[in-house]
Amino acid sequence: MHFVDNQTGFLIGENGYLAKSTNGGQIWSNLSVGTLADLNALAFRTSDEGLVVGDSGTVLHTDDGGESWQQQTIPTTRDLIQVFYADDSVGYARAGNVFYKNQNNVGLTLEEDEIIRLYPNPTTGILNIFSHDVISKMEMINTSGKVIFSMNDPETTLTLPIFPSGVYYVRFTTKDSIRVKKLVLINE
Repeated sequence: MHFVDNQTGFLIGENGYLAKSTNGGQIWSNLSVGTLADLNALAFRTSDEGLVVGDSGTVLHTDDGGESWQQQTIPTTRDLIQVFYADDSVGYARAGNVFYKNQNNVGLTLEEDEIIRLYPNPTTGILNIFSHDVISKMEMINTSGKVIFSMNDPETTLTLPIFPSGVYYVRFTTKDSIRVKKLVLINE
């Protein structure tokens, strides 16, 4: 359930279920959205503009406060489980560890910078890793270029060894690529 203001709210569910209330949730009206996919998450950027995401890559967009919904085509058939707006023009949908970006309502595209994502960043030593690809090796490199920590097949959540606070680089090796991310470590 998501309310865009005190009176207007939306419910989503299985088999393309989408309902709208304009009286604070007292009465709900079913909306026809043209899909039987399970709907998993919704978010609104404004009271008029919103996204609903669901199974099999289902994305529905409204720009009239939910009166009508248009299906958007995206490059996945994976189940989308989360949607959110980062600011006034950029929204993201998530399928597992993969993020899709919607900018200025052009449609959702694979967010290349998010193929491997570290968070929180800065970190105090606990590091979470989201990756679209299987990571075979992770290396932590200091600003002098020296590998100070290495691990094969890292877990998705790590407790890093104690290193001085500062900027580090983390190099990830996958079957198809090597990617480097900047990491800020803060010792408390």
